[in-house]
Amino acid sequence: MTASEAERRDIIDDRIVLTAKRHRTEAEPYFRAQPGKTHGSGLGLTIAKAIAMAHGGTLVLRNRPTRGLGAVLTLPRA
Repeated sequence: MTASEAERRDIIDDRIVLTAKRHRTEAEPYFRAQPGKTHGSGLGLTIAKAIAMAHGGTLVLRNRPTRGLGAVLTLPRA
């Protein structure tokens, strides 16, 4: 998918940093980056990634160089 064929959105959360081990499991069901410190069941990223893939797109998470986590959602243009 080239840039002209895709729509890209960058989302930034400067409160969370994932370790290398956790980075591999972030989209697994019930994964929580900060258990006990945040609300939720740990299904949000799993659902978001599944929706992106169902529409031919991707959801990629990366630690940002400064601090925090960046998510890149890419979907094909209609």
